[in-house]
Amino acid sequence: MKLTVTIDGAEYTLDPEAESARVRGLDVCPRCGRKPHPEQGVHVQGRGRRIADHDVYEADGYAYCCGAALGLIRARVSTIFGLEEDERVLYGRARVY
Repeated sequence: MKLTVTIDGAEYTLDPEAESARVRGLDVCPRCGRKPHPEQGVHVQGRGRRIADHDVYEADGYAYCCGAALGLIRARVSTIFGLEEDERVLYGRARVY
């Protein structure tokens, strides 16, 4: 899976973690100016996950430190039939053929 966030037109790679994802290459929050501990970095959380493309989820990204909207998070995942079909099979009603 490839995770990215676009903040003010610049695309950053995300390191996935438990509750949020650390933005590589961003040392200070662009909204509140908070400079987190160097080992922690700026974290972003996603809200409102949706299917953007055949194999891409997207969500609105918010700063973990201040809750301000940062940009768009995109997650490219591995799929054969596409995310819509995968979700239909996983969360749809059972079918017997």
